[in-house]
Amino acid sequence: MLPLHFPPVEALKPRGSIAPGFLIRWLAVLLLPLAARAVDTTTVFNEVMYHPAGADDPEWIELHNEMAVNMDLSGWRITGGVNFTFPAGTTIAAGGYMVVASNPAALQASAGITGVLGPWTGSLDNGSEMITLRNAIDREMDEFHYEDSGCFPVAPDGSGVSLAKRAPQLATGDPESWNFSGKIGGTPGAENFPTGPIYGPTTTVAAFGDAWNFNQTGREPRRRVGANDLPHGQRRLAVRAGSVRV
Repeated sequence: MLPLHFPPVEALKPRGSIAPGFLIRWLAVLLLPLAARAVDTTTVFNEVMYHPAGADDPEWIELHNEMAVNMDLSGWRITGGVNFTFPAGTTIAAGGYMVVASNPAALQASAGITGVLGPWTGSLDNGSEMITLRNAIDREMDEFHYEDSGCFPVAPDGSGVSLAKRAPQLATGDPESWNFSGKIGGTPGAENFPTGPIYGPTTTVAAFGDAWNFNQTGREPRRRVGANDLPHGQRRLAVRAGSVRV
């Protein structure tokens, strides 16, 4: 009987196949920057007063420490439309807040708080601005580009309320993470929404179970329709295209 010779196992692998160990190592290399960014984002932008109601009212930025330990902000910087370097020995408490303002004394007097840092150089644009938080070795820790249009609320643009993150753990760069503060003057140095999120007043336009008609022609009705024009128990809901925004 002739002896049988089998090729080595490695030779049986299809050409171009990737060893599992090699693939895992490459995935680790690709995901490392994302993991590092997640660890780095320990302190984030949480509330911004970019357009106060009064011409002499101070602008301010609030930071939030997402960690369960105190964070040393010595040498950290806020850059962009405004520039400020945190002095040596600056510490933000675990889960706490820190405020930097264009006029610290004025903000402390109006809001009844202490420990506000500043002043900074520059000013926040009333329409759109990019601000960046960098640590002592110039690594980007958080970045925020706000606007007074699009998906951002318009109320913070001069009405007296601030632009406030809905919850501190939400992504800073997502416009949907932000809302207008429920308090004139904002909540510098404190939780943004201690009583929960803000919703508009409840208005019932059609009760549950009502029958209603939908006009999809895109044309305005020839005349206003009154309750007497519809069968008993029916309601008509008229909405002009582009007039409703949630």
